[in-house]
Amino acid sequence: MTSVHVHSSIVLLGLLAAMSAAIGAEVLASPLPSDRTEAVVANDNRHAAGTLDHGRLMLRLRAARGTWQPEGPAGPALSIEALGETSAPLTVPAPMIRVEEER
Repeated sequence: MTSVHVHSSIVLLGLLAAMSAAIGAEVLASPLPSDRTEAVVANDNRHAAGTLDHGRLMLRLRAARGTWQPEGPAGPALSIEALGETSAPLTVPAPMIRVEEER
């Protein structure tokens, strides 16, 4: 594991922790990478992540390494770090988070 990879993972998890404090999210980190990674799917950004409960956004995210094939199944596979809701696959771009602007 290179120092760049470790640094980017720490920055990503720090960002997720700060975001969780701001919106009441639960952030789960996946275990250390193994030889087998899950597929990362395209996010069409048509659905907001999480659920609203009495005006509070409840969001459960996870961060993990996955395999992304931006050109489809016949194209090259890239190993990337990605985000996903705990009940859904990892996505690129990350899950869309919509919140109301405070007035």
